[in-house]
Amino acid sequence: MGWTRIGPRPRLARVSSRQPHHAPPPLPPELRWLLYFQGLNSVNFTIALGAPLVLTARYLGAGESAIGILNSIQPLLVMLQLFATNLVYRFGCKRMLLWGWGLRSYMLLLIAPLPLMASHGFSTMFLTVALILPVAGFNAIRGFASGAWFPWIAEVVPEEQRGQYLGKEQSVMNICAFLTLLGCGAFLGSDPPAWRFGALFVFAWAAGMGSVLCLRRAPEPARLSSSAARPPNWSLADIWRKALELWALPGFRRTTRYVLMMTFAFAALPVYLVLFVREELGWPDGAVLKFQSLTMLGVLLTAVYWGSLSDRVGSRPLIRLSGGALLAACAFWAAAGLHLFKPGLWLVGGAYFLFGVFNAAHAIAQMRLVLATIPREDQVIGNTVFQVLVALSGGAAPLIFGVTLDWLRHGGDAGGQSSGLAPFAVVFGAMLGLGAAAQALLGSVPEAKALPAHAVLLQLVYDWPVKVLSAVAGPAKDRRDNSPKGK
Repeated sequence: MGWTRIGPRPRLARVSSRQPHHAPPPLPPELRWLLYFQGLNSVNFTIALGAPLVLTARYLGAGESAIGILNSIQPLLVMLQLFATNLVYRFGCKRMLLWGWGLRSYMLLLIAPLPLMASHGFSTMFLTVALILPVAGFNAIRGFASGAWFPWIAEVVPEEQRGQYLGKEQSVMNICAFLTLLGCGAFLGSDPPAWRFGALFVFAWAAGMGSVLCLRRAPEPARLSSSAARPPNWSLADIWRKALELWALPGFRRTTRYVLMMTFAFAALPVYLVLFVREELGWPDGAVLKFQSLTMLGVLLTAVYWGSLSDRVGSRPLIRLSGGALLAACAFWAAAGLHLFKPGLWLVGGAYFLFGVFNAAHAIAQMRLVLATIPREDQVIGNTVFQVLVALSGGAAPLIFGVTLDWLRHGGDAGGQSSGLAPFAVVFGAMLGLGAAAQALLGSVPEAKALPAHAVLLQLVYDWPVKVLSAVAGPAKDRRDNSPKGK
């Protein structure tokens, strides 16, 4: 490959020269049911936990603090995995997920009538509480059962193909989320009646039940790996002790520390972009959802490529490059919040799309690196500890930023502070500063076989366009060679 000739490093040439001869084998065909499950599951949670939930909460009259609570419930309740660790060993991954994903979907039927109640004069406080409770139930069941997911993936997907699988999984999930947001945006339009908000959650329930049907046909390992002869019986004290043992591992500790900081920086950004675009830029609900769909489009167009690339070059260089791009996106929104420019349709659409592209690279490489830092015999407890720590960080972010935004927009009026876009600029600027601090921690994260970030950047700016042009020119050449005249 041409990019290896730029520098004298023999390591780059040696690694890259092997790449064309070691294409990864295709994924086992039975894994397609896991991908089908994730596709329908993404339809379910895109409505239940994404921008449609934020718009529904706003329709019911919820303020920024209440919206922050709604979006902090999901990550905070991931800590319930701690109480499900033993059940994953005893009952198996499939049974845990079938029970959890089936039961949680019924919580959405409790949300469906709330918009109709709002149109009949029910109080905002009552409706806000009535929305928070089923969302909390949905996420409590999810948090309890989701501890079975990554151990399942670690067992049924070969280690050398995890990047490939995670890339395809991200692609499937995001194409379904993209179509869901487009459909929801067209369905809501510019001035939706109450029943349309309720209908979205009925549709989300149906998608959730469909995902359960796919999950029934998915493969499951014969047993989960364990360092003991029998499945362990973890107490909270055992979990705490094992967490300290894992934290003592430099790879796990440094990777987790980086992920915690980066999660806190960016977990709330999509939530408050919904309010920024809707209320500060003045665009209708349907347009907001369509812009959100561009993020999913960016993910689905590049996720498979990022997954395969991470298997070849390592996770850390992709995390470095994509993390820098996410900082640039945050700086864009902070500048818009400061009135430095007024973004138009194309500029906002491009920002959403590129955020999806680089968020996919960051998420895939990050999860691949985390799986590699946890010993195989500790996958269940290790993933549980990691997910709980990250969930606490991701749950605190929308809550803290929501209260801050609420105070800046409404609490400051009595003190004579100006309103406008400044509150969003403060929030987006704080996210930018936290993300920059996280990037400073990345230098201490180890990865044995990763290429330098600058070498991967050269591959992205040189080899990728060349491959695309070759793919376009190749079929034309083949057609000329196979034409009657050529024969």
